[in-house]
Amino acid sequence: MKDKYDLDMSKPVCELIESVRDMIYDARCKIRNIGYLNDNRWKERLEPMEGTLSCVLISLYSLNEEIYEWELRATKSFAFRSRGIGSESVPCFCCGAGGLNSNISAFISSEEDGEKINKFFKFPQKLDYRDYEPNRIQFKVGGCQRHLLNLQKLNHLCNWGGINQEIVNKSLKMDWE
Repeated sequence: MKDKYDLDMSKPVCELIESVRDMIYDARCKIRNIGYLNDNRWKERLEPMEGTLSCVLISLYSLNEEIYEWELRATKSFAFRSRGIGSESVPCFCCGAGGLNSNISAFISSEEDGEKINKFFKFPQKLDYRDYEPNRIQFKVGGCQRHLLNLQKLNHLCNWGGINQEIVNKSLKMDWE
């Protein structure tokens, strides 16, 4: 589906931004070339515009790096909307310690997604599926007192609304990169 500017809106956002960057790059080159016409008469007036377009290209490059990272993460992830940290009888995702632990309770899309998410963890976590509430499926991840910071990190890394193996692995490390 193309918009009125001939952009194919069905493509990933990072590809659309790169397409716009290409157009701006072409415009910047054209302005530079125009500046050399007529014995450089307009060069002085066109150079600031060329510089402005260079700044726009740099800004779009930085933004596109973020967009690409987000899109990449989203394609490898499952919906995971955390409700914050509470407590429940869920094993610690770091060491497997049982009993009443701090936990993240997050809504997920389906029971099948919950089973796939559970494979990200070394110690099985709790899938809270209730037949009488089929649209309110929760996935619960526990963290013992010793690994509360890891649980907080997991909660932080899932803030964007998804979870994947990479996020779980990062939350097991305590470098807070």
